[in-house]
Amino acid sequence: VIKPGSADSLSSENIPLESTLSTKNAHYAELAASFTARLGGKLREIDEAWSRRDHHELAKLAHWLRGAGGTVGFDSFTHPATRLESAAIAQDDMMCVSSIREVFQIAGRIAGVGEIPSLLHDDKFRENDENCEVQQCIKEPANTLQCSSIETIPIVSRLAGNAKMHGLIVDFLGSLADKEAAMQQAWKDQDYEELETLARWLKGSAGTFGFDVFTEPASELESAIPTRSVDVISTQLEYIRDLSRRAQCSASDADNCSMSDVTQLSGG
Repeated sequence: VIKPGSADSLSSENIPLESTLSTKNAHYAELAASFTARLGGKLREIDEAWSRRDHHELAKLAHWLRGAGGTVGFDSFTHPATRLESAAIAQDDMMCVSSIREVFQIAGRIAGVGEIPSLLHDDKFRENDENCEVQQCIKEPANTLQCSSIETIPIVSRLAGNAKMHGLIVDFLGSLADKEAAMQQAWKDQDYEELETLARWLKGSAGTFGFDVFTEPASELESAIPTRSVDVISTQLEYIRDLSRRAQCSASDADNCSMSDVTQLSGG
C-alpha cells in the first residue's frame, strides 16, 4: 500500500488536491468529505476487480467515480474515470492499467483517503495470464484491441428505461451505423476533414442518447486528426467500430445475452 504524500507515492506531483467546491459552503464541504471517506473503499474495490479481471465491475466503479468525483468538485477524476469505463467495457487491459494507475495517482494527492492500493506493477499485470494474448499486448500496444479478447457484450443506453427516449435512441443507432461506416471510408480515403467532422458529431451526440462510452474515444480521435497521429486514429477507429457493433437500444434487444451480461451504462 502507498500512503498519500509519502516518498513512495504513485503521484508524480505531491501537490495536495482539494475539492473545487469545498469552499463554496458547508453543504459542499460535507459532500466532499463524504466522497473522500468513501473513496478509499472504492479504490480497493477497483484493485480487487482488476485482480479478478472483472471488467463489468470495473466499468461500474469507473462510472461511479466519474459521476461522483465531478459532482463534489474533484474534476481531476473525470478524464481517467471516463477512459477506464470505456476500456473496461471494451476489455482493453492495457488501457485499464493506464487509467487505474492515473486514478490512483490522483487519489494519492487527496488528504483523508487513506492507503492507496499499489498492485499496478508490470509483474503484477503479467501474473495469472497464462495465455499469450495479454503478453502480446504488452509487446505490441498498437494492437491492443486485437489482443484483448473483446467479447460481444451489448452496450445499452443509460436512457433505455425512458420510454420517451426510445424512438430517439433508435434513430441515433441508425445514424451511428451510417456515421461509423463513413468514418471508416474517410480514413480509407485519408479525408481528414470529413473524419474530424464525424468524430466531432459522435463526441457531441452519443452522450445525449445515453451512450457515454463513445465520448472519450471520439474526443481522442478528434484530437489526433490535426497532428495526423495515425496510430491513435487507427486504434480509436477500431475501438469505435467495436462499440458501434455492440450498441443496443435496450437490454431486451440483446436476445443472445442474459441480463447479467448486459453492460448497461446506468448511473450506479
